[in-house]
Formats: sequence, C-alpha cells, structure tokens
Amino acid sequence: MQSKPSSTKQTEVFRIRTHLLGAPKIPLFRLHHAVIVRPFPAGDGDGASPMHWFDVIPKDPTHPRTLAALLALQSVPALLRVKNNVKHFNLQERDLVGVVDEDVEAVVERAVEFQKNMWAPEIRLLHSDCVVHSRELVSYLLYE
Repeated sequence: MQSKPSSTKQTEVFRIRTHLLGAPKIPLFRLHHAVIVRPFPAGDGDGASPMHWFDVIPKDPTHPRTLAALLALQSVPALLRVKNNVKHFNLQERDLVGVVDEDVEAVVERAVEFQKNMWAPEIRLLHSDCVVHSRELVSYLLYE
C-alpha cells in the first residue's frame, strides 16, 4: 500500500467520458473513459492551468479486425497514452472523483508510473478496457 505524502498543494482528479475513436460525435458514442488531472484551484479564465490526460486505446482502433476481436472478448494490443499540457478540453462529461494533497507534477509522475509498470499494454472488453483502466488509475492516484 502506498503512503500518502503531505503537501499544501492539491491536484484535482477527473474521470471523463468522450467519443470512441472513429465513432460519430454524438452523445450515444461517449463510451471512452480517461483520467484527467490538473492543479487545484485551476487557473482563472484564459490562464487556466493545463491538464494532463491518461487513457488506453487499441493500437489500431478503427481496423475491422480490432473491432471483431474486441466484440469476441479477445485481447488486442493497446497504447497507453499520456497527453501533457492539454489546454483546451470540454469537461462537460466529467466526474470530479477527488482531490489529492500533492502538487500536479507528483500526481502526473505517479500516473505515468502506473501506465508503465502496473498496466499491461492490451485491451479486453470488460476485463482490461478503458473503463477498468480509468477506475484503477483513479484508485491508485487517490490512494484507495
């Protein structure tokens, strides 16, 4: 079990839902889950603090063989993505899941560690998909 550091700086942790890659941009297809972290409190107006995005997607997300394998509940190779300094993102489909008593750099470092060392680079629906990945990453970041 990790020990929680003490700090005066804080970081917000969000779980978001967004569109599947290659799917129409309609609410029905907001099935992809990711985690975003940002400093708390966030910057004001145009000077808003950049966000950091973490997710997992299939290596070849729009290929018919990938879709067929996923629908057959088979594993497919995955990319563990980290997007740093995301400045603009619509957070309408988000849930603030917690605030960590650490500065954002420390939280980002722990999220990268999770991506590299604690998550296999494959996706299998209902077992190791983006929903499970985001839930486990949030638990890790919030010391649950």
